[in-house]
Amino acid sequence: MTTTTSSSASVAIFGVSSPDFGCSCEHHSSCGSNIDYDTVVRLKKTVVESTSGGYAAIIAAVWVTEGIDRCIVGRVNPAAMKHSERLVYGRR
Repeated sequence: MTTTTSSSASVAIFGVSSPDFGCSCEHHSSCGSNIDYDTVVRLKKTVVESTSGGYAAIIAAVWVTEGIDRCIVGRVNPAAMKHSERLVYGRR
């Protein structure tokens, strides 16, 4: 039997008021404007188009409703990428 211990971390979500880094969609000009206190988000590694026209690997904050991923509402500071294994649950 394997025992696992959960760990917790606090992270700041950047870009909530910005449409950059994939934080806009066909329904919202700035997806982060739809979140409030007690909104459920999950952290997910993804690649998005950057403001310079290239692509950037980010840890995205994804808005979740009824168990379904809706929109990218922000991102975690790029310096946190070194901790991505602690922050992001990867489905296999």
